[in-house]
Amino acid sequence: GLESSGPKDKTPDGMLERIAGLTGSALRLGARATDTSLRVGRALINSQDQLRAMLTAGQSLKDIREVAGLTLS
Repeated sequence: GLESSGPKDKTPDGMLERIAGLTGSALRLGARATDTSLRVGRALINSQDQLRAMLTAGQSLKDIREVAGLTLS
């Protein structure tokens, strides 16, 4: 018959499959990048919250030392 014995990628369907595969790969890469960005953002927010808590605790300890007459300065 007139069937082509060439690779499937030469047919329009094969090209569409390759394009769909590339699009899917790009979407997965974008999703991974977004997920990583969100994790980094959360870590920064959490570390800032921890820093604020440590500063507050440090100030409280300083106040307690001063009231008790145990200042270090």
